Amino acid sequence: MSDLTLKSEPRRRGGWLRKLVWVAAGLAVLLVVAYFVVTSNAFVKGVVLPRVGAALNADLSAGDVQFSPFSQLVIRDVKLTPKGAETLLTASLVRARYSLFSILGGNLAIEEITLESPTVTLLENADGTSNLDPLLKAKSPERKASAVAAAKSSAPPKVDLKSVSLKNATVKRTKRLKDGGTVVLELSNVNVTAANLKNGSPGKLDLAAAIAMNNSSTTNAGSLAAKMEGGFTFDLSPDLKPAKLNGKAAFTV
Repeated sequence: MSDLTLKSEPRRRGGWLRKLVWVAAGLAVLLVVAYFVVTSNAFVKGVVLPRVGAALNADLSAGDVQFSPFSQLVIRDVKLTPKGAETLLTASLVRARYSLFSILGGNLAIEEITLESPTVTLLENADGTSNLDPLLKAKSPERKASAVAAAKSSAPPKVDLKSVSLKNATVKRTKRLKDGGTVVLELSNVNVTAANLKNGSPGKLDLAAAIAMNNSSTTNAGSLAAKMEGGFTFDLSPDLKPAKLNGKAAFTV
């Protein structure tokens, strides 16, 4: 009687391991590609800003965007135009430096927020309509109610904001009158700097601006010009409410 011998082929060791390595490498490459796409100038300008503008019922555009999700956002030549109305806001630069990991951990840690050369133009017609109306209509009553409910139920956020700067800003409000005249109120050369905005901590605020008003109506025509400058120190309570304020402001007409 002859013996019957069965031979089995050796299993290929490491086959699944190699496949897992290739899959992991592929996912890593996809993540890297997705990171560069999402943070690219073209993606932010062509996808993100238009969606934000649509939520505001406005057109939002920018000349250039530099975005690092973990630490910084820089936007140049910003323009916000409500649908069917005149341009409301332009700014040469918006910059924010922050710590994403701290924010995800519940601490709003922001190193800097800077807004350079912004111009806000408010236009009110004789019938009471204005270029703010499209933005106000974008907020439905349901959203307002949910926002109020959330504000009442939520605890105060943990904020650590090192510096907020508003440089060379202009705010101009023009009211068109029924008699064809206008009332123009303008704040120009507005510079505001706030430092150390943090729960339960002292901070500092400096501000300066030029104020001008011109009334060209047929009954109460006139004009006024003044300058304002001030400096303050303040304390914030743990729930971010003003607890103490010291300083002075001077007006020159």
